[in-house]
Amino acid sequence: MKGKELTANELTKAVLKRLNAQPGVMVWRQNNHTTRGRSFRGRRGIGDILGIVRPGVFLSIEIKVGRDKLSQAQKEFIQDVTGLGGIAGVVGSLEELEVFYDAQIGPLILKNRG
Repeated sequence: MKGKELTANELTKAVLKRLNAQPGVMVWRQNNHTTRGRSFRGRRGIGDILGIVRPGVFLSIEIKVGRDKLSQAQKEFIQDVTGLGGIAGVVGSLEELEVFYDAQIGPLILKNRG
């Protein structure tokens, strides 16, 4: 039986906890919003979670829950990151995180243990 779907905030916290518990991974929540009285000067479309995976590979994870869809800027950012040799993807559940980890992050860490 499938469990209750997590909110985006709950899933973000769970992803941060899960990945930061792994040796060779450092991740953090990246806010990418405008502040009243300031113009936006950052890169549009960056992931909700950014990090570094041993041996120094950039990691970006976009959290999308329910009917939430990627914006064009988010699609472009994912393409840019992967095109430059980084790891980037979309996670909508803890199950999707495990698949993403097993396919993208885990093998890189195993290859570069030191």
